Amino acid sequence: MDEFKAMEKTLSDVQAIAREIRNMQNTLPQLNKQLEETKGIFKGKERKAITAQIQLTEKKISDKTAEISKIIQEKGYPNVQAFMDTYDKSRGAIMDYNLELADWERRKERIINTKGTTE
Repeated sequence: MDEFKAMEKTLSDVQAIAREIRNMQNTLPQLNKQLEETKGIFKGKERKAITAQIQLTEKKISDKTAEISKIIQEKGYPNVQAFMDTYDKSRGAIMDYNLELADWERRKERIINTKGTTE
């Protein structure tokens, strides 16, 4: 159970980074559109600044993607898919255990209640 909780923490961390990546990816079309609309001989500096911003955003996306891989590998998994497969299997096993435990507790309660009414 402790290992699964650690996996949940890792998943939460990775999901936070993935949200950052999506946000950055969402800004790229706007920047590219802005670059396309920046025309004219006096707009060179502006085009250069937008191009630099696009390159910086792409670098940040690349760095964040590498960060996800590094986090997963530090936890002992070769890649994100292997981590997710293990997480899903663990989650399924825990859900099955909780269902069986709840069923056992209901049966135990019925036995206790049945003994109490027959005495």
